[in-house]
Amino acid sequence: MITSRAELKFYLTEDAKANGITSRLQYVVKLIYGNINAHSFRYLKSLRKYEYYHNNNSILKYWYRFYNRRLGIRYGLAMFINSVDYGLCLPHIEGGIILNCSHIGHNCTVNTNVLCGNKNGIDNDDIPSIGDNVTLCPGAKIIGKVKIGNNVMVAPNAVVVHDVPDNATVAGVPAQIISIR
Repeated sequence: MITSRAELKFYLTEDAKANGITSRLQYVVKLIYGNINAHSFRYLKSLRKYEYYHNNNSILKYWYRFYNRRLGIRYGLAMFINSVDYGLCLPHIEGGIILNCSHIGHNCTVNTNVLCGNKNGIDNDDIPSIGDNVTLCPGAKIIGKVKIGNNVMVAPNAVVVHDVPDNATVAGVPAQIISIR
């Protein structure tokens, strides 16, 4: 939860590093020329500011909610506030990403067409939890009350329906552990 200006600055700095943005000038130039990392950082910036103003109960939370939802529709992204830690990398955002998770750890990478959510669509307690340094490859699905450990890689088009331990690589439908590092 982002509650102070210092935390907001830290989160924005770490998200910029994760998406390859090193300066404001570079960010603006990449944004103008259509670099996908700059556009994903643009979305994350709006998400972080929405979290900050929502947690501090400011009137600006309504503007940032509107702006974040607008960018989410434009880029095909859906994430919920106060559930994503710092350092999130979104290398491909064109295909759509839905992250309905209780928690996503820091320094995670989420590729295109990733879906994380509940099984039946009604119960909000039935959602996944993702650890730190996790890589979700294109097309990965994480469904139900699943706990993904730290340093995990979910292979492309894998469907995870069971818990995954730390330092594992999972693949297949349903996903099975193919290696442990």
